[in-house]
Amino acid sequence: MQVDSASRIVSAAATAERPDFDRAWKDALRWWLPDCLRLFWPAIHDQINWTIHPEFLATELRRLQKAIQPDVRYVDQLAKVRLDQGHDALLLIHIEVQTRRAGKTLALRMLRYHHRLFEAYPGYTHFPCAILLDRKRGPEVETFRVPVLGGEHVFRFPVVNLAAWETRQHELHSIAPTNPFAVVVLAQLACRATQPDQTRLVSKLELAKLLKYWGYSVNQRFQLMLVIDALLTLPEPLENAFYDAAQHIEDEHTMERLNSFQRVRLRRERQAAEEIGMQKGLQAGLAQGIQQGIEQGIEQGIEQGIEQGAHTGIAGMLHAQLQQKFGDLPDWVNQRLQHADTAVLQHWVVRFVHAQSLHDVFDS
Repeated sequence: MQVDSASRIVSAAATAERPDFDRAWKDALRWWLPDCLRLFWPAIHDQINWTIHPEFLATELRRLQKAIQPDVRYVDQLAKVRLDQGHDALLLIHIEVQTRRAGKTLALRMLRYHHRLFEAYPGYTHFPCAILLDRKRGPEVETFRVPVLGGEHVFRFPVVNLAAWETRQHELHSIAPTNPFAVVVLAQLACRATQPDQTRLVSKLELAKLLKYWGYSVNQRFQLMLVIDALLTLPEPLENAFYDAAQHIEDEHTMERLNSFQRVRLRRERQAAEEIGMQKGLQAGLAQGIQQGIEQGIEQGIEQGIEQGAHTGIAGMLHAQLQQKFGDLPDWVNQRLQHADTAVLQHWVVRFVHAQSLHDVFDS
């Protein structure tokens, strides 16, 4: 029995989605850039006029990434800010997950970023920096040196070795009520310290409880839970357990918008809809078969009824979820739901989980 139990745990862990570091950290930097600098680089934070909102240069960043390393994806944010003296500055925050071989490669990439940005924005103050999620030991300032005749070219930039913050969790908990980026770091450390098992479930529930205790607003709790949900991923059985437990912790409307909650709810509603559809289909099939009065009619009627019932159940469930998430639905949505076959409906159900608009669900 112990071997079977252990194998089930390993199998369940293997089915968990991988943490979405890209989405979690990009969102965190976009929502709480001032808090990030206040936590990691307070001296830089204090030089910026935060009454003027940062401008994130997504197009310029994509152009920059394509020029530096087109085949490799990193988590980066490029923002234009206003300094207290009135000058503009560029913040480049570079994040790497796998950092065991950062070294000179990282420094060289950052140098290339810096040179490209300096050419594009020569009148700006530049602040390149890096957060290495998985590095526990290393310099807090990376240096790239190039010897030249009569001297050398030196490029330095600050680095946060985030795994080293594992020993500072008590400090992070004390900061968390006034700095949401401390919560992001706690979630990242919990992700690194756990596998997708019962231990991670406990860590995720604990953070969910603390958000209210720390006094965050409903909107802030929702944003923080999005980050926590992306980092502390769980296999289906534990995702179900988190769904059940979190409903007693957090506001129902807040939790319903989380991807993991939508997956659980969709699984359960789809299962219920299919069961109801099969029951109705069986009844309709039997009735049709009896009316035809022959054995072949009964078999065909049952199959057709089951298919029709499953189709009706899934279409009705998807219609309700779309209406709850996006409001009143246009006529073209109702027509597509009515005329789609069961396979297409099931495909739309999967796309709905991560959809931000109706077109995300229905467009190929």
